[in-house]
Amino acid sequence: MLRQKYVGYLGACLVIGGVTFIAGCKAQPKQSEIGAEMQSLKSSKDPKMQAAWQKIESGPKDLAAEIAAARSEGIDINAAPPVIPPDQDAAPIYKKWNALRKAKIIRMPNYSTGPSLRYAYTPEQISVMEHLIDDNPDRFALLHEATDRPKFTPSDPVFPIYASMREGTREIALETFVEANRGHISQAIQNQRRAFHIAAHTAAQGDMSGWMTGVAIEDIALSGMRQILQRTGPDINANQQVAQAMHASLPALSLKTALTGNLRTRHLFLEQARRNSDSELDRFIRQDYDPDTKTPLIVLAPEEREFALNLIDASEARYLGEMRTLIAAADKPVSQRRAVFQQVLQTTPNDDGPQAHLYQLQELTAMFGSASLPWDQSDTLLHANEQVTLAGAAILETKARTGQYPATLPEGFVDPFTDKPLIYQREGGNGFVVYSVGADGKYDGQASSEARLMKQAMFRYPAPPPIPLPAWMNK
Repeated sequence: MLRQKYVGYLGACLVIGGVTFIAGCKAQPKQSEIGAEMQSLKSSKDPKMQAAWQKIESGPKDLAAEIAAARSEGIDINAAPPVIPPDQDAAPIYKKWNALRKAKIIRMPNYSTGPSLRYAYTPEQISVMEHLIDDNPDRFALLHEATDRPKFTPSDPVFPIYASMREGTREIALETFVEANRGHISQAIQNQRRAFHIAAHTAAQGDMSGWMTGVAIEDIALSGMRQILQRTGPDINANQQVAQAMHASLPALSLKTALTGNLRTRHLFLEQARRNSDSELDRFIRQDYDPDTKTPLIVLAPEEREFALNLIDASEARYLGEMRTLIAAADKPVSQRRAVFQQVLQTTPNDDGPQAHLYQLQELTAMFGSASLPWDQSDTLLHANEQVTLAGAAILETKARTGQYPATLPEGFVDPFTDKPLIYQREGGNGFVVYSVGADGKYDGQASSEARLMKQAMFRYPAPPPIPLPAWMNK
């Protein structure tokens, strides 16, 4: 049955580029399965099948109502992207940098792609990292030029862009590490600011994938700033420069904006599907996205085409309604937001049932249920890392000014998981730790497994003694 072929078809990737369909011009028309599926639903006595039929029939009306409701909530699914002046657009410079990177492939050992004070490097390894910077000035000059531009024009297809952006962040992190290791602290701080700019440029794509990549990139940027603070310790100039650079450059990574962007991307994709020929529409309903597959010539009866279009409308109406709920919850505190997200995303229908035709949130559900920190909490963890980094800079500055660490946490540093102050503790005679209690409210600021640390926000000074490099990092 056709139903089995297009179950969850709108659960395909929420960010899908245009697909070119090639219809045979002289072939004899092939019978579509849409008509048989339509009759099966229409004549069924099964209550679930009848409910699906009614939902599909009312698709255009329901979609119009959802679009009106979204507009009343300030959600415009037809909003056009802003026009960016050419002299502010970083995208063309990134393309030049990426072309140079591909033309001049440089073997970067694993230990150079994420250098950290956590590891003990040999003098030879430090020399290798220095030469990677010193021997490629043209590559880094282009990367600097791109990251210094304030805007970024979204690209299509987007996934190669995300990969190159992450590579650019690693190169910035390497450059920052080398400059700080040479004692050029001010230069290292100003350079590390560029990683925040990459995060903002990536998020400018305006969808969930861009937002998630931007969150990951900003996390790398924050880690670099914490390492600078651990190098310098109580140093008024360095502590103030880190805080100033962060306040000036932290990107506004908005989950609400990303969810809204997904709505617009999906709407544009479905608008194109609605304009398809009969053959292309049949192929779309069957979820056949293989560009190498020849599309048979199909002529749909008027009622068959109406059924297919109503199905698309009904599916988008349900998707829009559920996304409106997620968007409304996106700005709520994490505990309230998570309850709403669970309610919406954990109502996946049975894939074998007719209601699956109307469900479009499979991609978000997969992210929601990942083994790592759920994506709906990742921005809260990011804000916690921002707070502990800024708090660390303030505590070290107090030590530099007064000769002593403050007895209590300076005001203004809030744990976004609790909306209460971060936890601050003195350690030994010359150290401290400041941390968030985390998503489960149980973190105590102590070092544990690497996997555990990745899910926590914590700054400790002085840094723990470096450990030997794992074997895989020497490759």
